Amino acid sequence: MKSFLRVIRRYFKAYGGWKGLFSSPFFLFSLCLTSLASGVWLSPLGDSPKWIGISQDIIPDLLGFSLGSYAFMFSLNDRVRSALIALGNKSGVAYLDNVNAIFLHFIIVQFLSVIWSFLFEFNNFHYLFRYFFGVVGFFEFSYIFLYFVSSFLGAFLMFYSFSLVVAASIAVFRLASIKH
Repeated sequence: MKSFLRVIRRYFKAYGGWKGLFSSPFFLFSLCLTSLASGVWLSPLGDSPKWIGISQDIIPDLLGFSLGSYAFMFSLNDRVRSALIALGNKSGVAYLDNVNAIFLHFIIVQFLSVIWSFLFEFNNFHYLFRYFFGVVGFFEFSYIFLYFVSSFLGAFLMFYSFSLVVAASIAVFRLASIKH
């Protein structure tokens, strides 16, 4: 478990940490797009929002693209890999680590998007909530609030997965542009 957490910390540092995540143009674009595309995540209670089907249909294909592109990274010869390790960014992170973090982030977000869609679609949370709290007053409002926040988050993860295709493509383009 310690080695897993160490790898996650290393990835997150190479990605840019919380600042890198929340200031990313892809994160901000996805947040805006999710807010504007409310028809994708807003639906009457009990109906499945549109983002669920889209996530389950498209994200697994994106995950295949991501893993294939990520595998491309390991096909680089030793000379190129050494040059990428020698190059660093402002934070002192090797360029190779930064590109690896971009691809790992892409894969993690896609994984979360698919898992969230299945959990949202197949959960029994609303039945448990109604059984324990009923559907009156504050508890009804809380349930509805949690339902829509969860739906917004699922749509956001879907849009974020789509936008990270561009981020990964830019990382590959930057790799191809490096002169060694």
